[in-house]
Amino acid sequence: FRYLKEFRLTDEEQQKLKVGDKIIVNTFEPDDLVKVTGISKGKGFQGVVKRHGFSGAPASHGHKDQLRMPGSIGATGPAHVFKGKKMPGRMGGSQVTVTNLKIVSTDAEKGEIFIKGAIPGRRGTLILISGPGETIVDSNVKEAAKMPVKEDKKSESQQSAISKISGQEKKEDKPVEKKVAKPEVKKDLSDEASAKSEDK
Repeated sequence: FRYLKEFRLTDEEQQKLKVGDKIIVNTFEPDDLVKVTGISKGKGFQGVVKRHGFSGAPASHGHKDQLRMPGSIGATGPAHVFKGKKMPGRMGGSQVTVTNLKIVSTDAEKGEIFIKGAIPGRRGTLILISGPGETIVDSNVKEAAKMPVKEDKKSESQQSAISKISGQEKKEDKPVEKKVAKPEVKKDLSDEASAKSEDK
C-alpha cells in the first residue's frame, strides 16, 4: 500500500468491518457538513507579516527599512526571549483541519466527492474526510488474505545462466582414462654383436 492510516473504532464497528472491505463514496450525501484534514502547502521561510499577519511599521519619516520588521522581541529585564514568541520561520507543511465544509454531490461510479470550500494541501495530496453518520462498506471486494501468492518461477535457461555466473553449475562426472606408460626394453648390444660373430 502507498498510504497506511489507523482509525479508532468501537467494538460494534470492529465487528462490522472485515479484511478487504472498502469504504465507498455513498457514505456521504449532498448537504452533509464534514471536516477535512490534510497537510497544508509548504511556503518556505517567511517573515512575520506573512506568517503571523503583523501590520508592520508605519511608512512615514524615521522608519527607513523598517516597514516589515518584527520590532522589539522583548524587554531588557528578563534578558531572554520568551518561548512562543511570534517570529520569522518556516511556514506551511503542517497538518490543518478545516471544519463545516459542505458536500455538493458524489459520483459512485468514478468514486469522486465534490466539496465546497477551502481544502488544505496541494493538488494530488491525501486528505481525510470525516463527519457524523454511519459508514457504508462494500464487502464485495476480495479479501487480501485469500488472494493467491504468485511464485517467482524462473526458466531453465535463466537458472543455468545464473549458475554459470555464480560458478555453482555442476559438471557431469565422466570416466577418466588413465594412460599407463609401458616400460622400455633395452637390448644389450654386446650380446647382439657376439651372436653375429658366431653366425659368420
